[in-house]
Amino acid sequence: RYSNISDHDLDIRTRHFKRIQPNSGLCYLTGFLKTHKIKIQRECIHQSLLWIDGLDQVLRKHTLEHREYESPPHNSAWHMDGHHKLINWGIVMHGFVDGFD
Repeated sequence: RYSNISDHDLDIRTRHFKRIQPNSGLCYLTGFLKTHKIKIQRECIHQSLLWIDGLDQVLRKHTLEHREYESPPHNSAWHMDGHHKLINWGIVMHGFVDGFD
């Protein structure tokens, strides 16, 4: 069940949030609204952020530049990644893969 809040009221709360947390984005704003018992669609929150702080949102959106590389034969370059979503239950996973193509 979503909260009944007008666009104007949402913009006021978004503006207040950006004053106290100027470097935060959509996820933090969603959490901020949830702490105030406001549950609305993600798209509405995103539109409010674009309206209030559009330039910062555009500057913040960046894409990763994937680089190609060459490495010596096997076992010369390894890639590691960790998965910590289940840490509350004592489960942490790590994965490694050989970077040789």
